[in-house]
Amino acid sequence: MSKKVYVDMDGTLCRFHDADHRYIEAMWQRGFYESLQPFEEFLQGLSVCIDRNPDAEFYILSAVLETEPPFIAREKREWLHRHLPQLPDDHMLFVPAGEDKSAYIGGITADCTLIDDYNKNLNEWRTAGGNAVKFVNDVNDRGLGAYGGEKGQLWDGERIRYDQSSMEICLQIEALAGIERTGEKAHALYGFEGDVLPWDFSSNIRPYFDMRRTLDQERVQTKSVDGEIFDQYLTASKQTDILEAPTVQAYMSSHNADKALILCLEECYTACRLNGISADRIASWVTASIKHDKAWRTYPVTPSNVRMYITSMLERDRTLVRLSREIEDCTVALKGMERQLYLPGRKEVIDDYLLNGQKVAFLGTNTAAAKDTLHALKQEWKALAKAEYPNFVYGSGSRRFSAYIKNQHAKTK
Repeated sequence: MSKKVYVDMDGTLCRFHDADHRYIEAMWQRGFYESLQPFEEFLQGLSVCIDRNPDAEFYILSAVLETEPPFIAREKREWLHRHLPQLPDDHMLFVPAGEDKSAYIGGITADCTLIDDYNKNLNEWRTAGGNAVKFVNDVNDRGLGAYGGEKGQLWDGERIRYDQSSMEICLQIEALAGIERTGEKAHALYGFEGDVLPWDFSSNIRPYFDMRRTLDQERVQTKSVDGEIFDQYLTASKQTDILEAPTVQAYMSSHNADKALILCLEECYTACRLNGISADRIASWVTASIKHDKAWRTYPVTPSNVRMYITSMLERDRTLVRLSREIEDCTVALKGMERQLYLPGRKEVIDDYLLNGQKVAFLGTNTAAAKDTLHALKQEWKALAKAEYPNFVYGSGSRRFSAYIKNQHAKTK
């Protein structure tokens, strides 16, 4: 029997509550359900899970009040058409509010999984023999009652949280619903056989690199006995040979690493070797992306994604180096113009007098243009580096200019 997964809508797929509780009145108006905002990560994770598992059956099981206007079910269906277009209409089920969802479906077995945010629905489903999973959104699972969530005992079973990554949610749905992993997933649009989660990836970079450097040294020494040079070893080395090496096999066994993870780590190692960058540098990129940029929240860590990511980060670093040089050159030029403009020497004063004040006007225009250019460069740096450009002090000229500004402020007091 194929696995069946039933998913609630209000409070699970989409955000049903708001801070001011205005939804209580708004829910009777046209367009309310159609405009509800989804829990993005859960929606994406469910969508990926549906795509990855054509042999499993996925249903939406949402309650509709009998007193609700007739357009509510239609709005919910339109919402699903927009956000889960791969789901057929006959898999969109609407049960009268308050009715036992398990009784409405009937024939519930352990192969039937309900993902819902409401404990009553989950308890009834579990009592009927089904598999129940609580969706923890941003207001429930507190035991507070009223608008703080359901009152009483917290759910004691499996949970999926709204703030997990979409790929993690996808894998968790598969695991909790007992959906079998198949080799065909290796060629699916999303993921591959033996998916790698980000924390496995980042925590293994440094120890894997240490192991691979030792392996390379041993292989190079062995090859040198046969008269081969290092370049020949680099070009002759293949991933299949690496995966079959006893040292790598031992690493996989001791670090609980599968083939997919090793291929991703090998992609990193090859990129470091070819581009002359360190393991620490790649590890810092990956760690930062997980914590801040969330680069792996939607896309799994596959060798091709790793390759593209490293390529983009190398290009990003090259651009940052170029920008820093331009910022430095522009800053030095600006300080020079400001020095002549605000702290002119005897020669500058004489030149400006001979040119009837045109030199000061020229310096003023160029200084303003240089400031605009410098601001634009620093903004470009900030957008790319996700940080402010560090301020540098260039020689005595900057100190003299800072002293001049300080004196001007003192004179105005």
